[in-house]
Amino acid sequence: MHSPFPRVYALAFKTREEMAKSLVRFRDNSDIEGFNDYCGFMFSHKHIKLFIDAESDFLNERERRTVDALKILKGKYYLIAYQQKDLNTLEHECAHVFFDMNKPYRDEVKRILGQYNLTALNKILKQMGYTRSAYKDELNSIISTSSDKELEDYKMDVPKELRKRLQSLFQRECLFALDGYYL
Repeated sequence: MHSPFPRVYALAFKTREEMAKSLVRFRDNSDIEGFNDYCGFMFSHKHIKLFIDAESDFLNERERRTVDALKILKGKYYLIAYQQKDLNTLEHECAHVFFDMNKPYRDEVKRILGQYNLTALNKILKQMGYTRSAYKDELNSIISTSSDKELEDYKMDVPKELRKRLQSLFQRECLFALDGYYL
């Protein structure tokens, strides 16, 4: 377990399957089906505690090892999980954390997004299963960390100026905090 910045811990897994088997039920208490559907996860300490309290008697071996590793963490924190060497997913999940924990960053993202018509992008997120309350957070994480090809894969036609502004904000605020983490 590594800490890319204060109160944020990251678990790097060798494979998506290993990550999913260790954490997917933390996300939604569902049975594991498609391992390749999960590139990464981000949880707050509250979410993890709720899962452990509800499921502690029913953990599989991988989940038990993960819970044991998390027991050393105290106070408020976030947990990010990603596949080793998949730095794009690490950045994507860090964008979620920064949006959640850093009010000035979140306010600036919302201000920027508020200057654009997001109807088509929100429709894509809805089709992907996101709730309306998550749209701005998810749009920021996707737009600020995705390559041109990834945006094409999402079928998102993002205005160039919007992308430039969100990427610049992310690089200035979040990647600055991650400086040296990749070394």
